[in-house]
Amino acid sequence: MADRKPTVNDGDTRKRILQLLLEHNPASATFIADTLGLSAAGVRRHIDILVDEGLAETAPAPSTGPRGRGRPAKSYRLTDRGRARFGHAYDDLASAALTALRKAGGEQAVAQFARQRIDDILLGVTPVGQDAEKEEVVEAVVDAFRRAGYA
Repeated sequence: MADRKPTVNDGDTRKRILQLLLEHNPASATFIADTLGLSAAGVRRHIDILVDEGLAETAPAPSTGPRGRGRPAKSYRLTDRGRARFGHAYDDLASAALTALRKAGGEQAVAQFARQRIDDILLGVTPVGQDAEKEEVVEAVVDAFRRAGYA
């Protein structure tokens, strides 16, 4: 890869990839390639650079859902450093939305929203048996929240 000279559009392409990782967390190179109209190999080269720069990382493979033959597709997500590139507009928007929800429906509306969000995130988590170790349960919950984009 050291022989390859960056082109004028490389930075723009990486910005677009970062934006997709922000919006579709996690995302595969194939999904990104299809969305941007690029080759999957080209997208992987850009992602390798983003990983080297600490802006993106490999996401754990989903543990639920149907899977085809072969190795699971690698997915990628933003690191905290990559997410910081977008500022805190999303945080500000979420805070403003929760404030408006609290004003309109009170604490009960906020609690109901939070409960529904948690239920949605944990929907794909396989129930763990009564005899499971606490670490197994914690790991399953943490993995579900990571897949949903929480650090």
